[in-house]
Amino acid sequence: MSEHLAWLDSLQGSGIRPGLDRMRAVLRALRRPERAYPSIIVAGTNGKGSTSATLASILA
Repeated sequence: MSEHLAWLDSLQGSGIRPGLDRMRAVLRALRRPERAYPSIIVAGTNGKGSTSATLASILA
């Protein structure tokens, strides 16, 4: 097992750099269009539909 893990560790990365720095730079260059309108992001595996419906009825 340890030699398999060592082999995986030795592989060169694909060049993907996780993070939000590039997205933040794009949004700054576009003068923050996401701030032009109020929004709520509902994320997750389950319950998005019912949560969104509840929020819509509360905010209507």
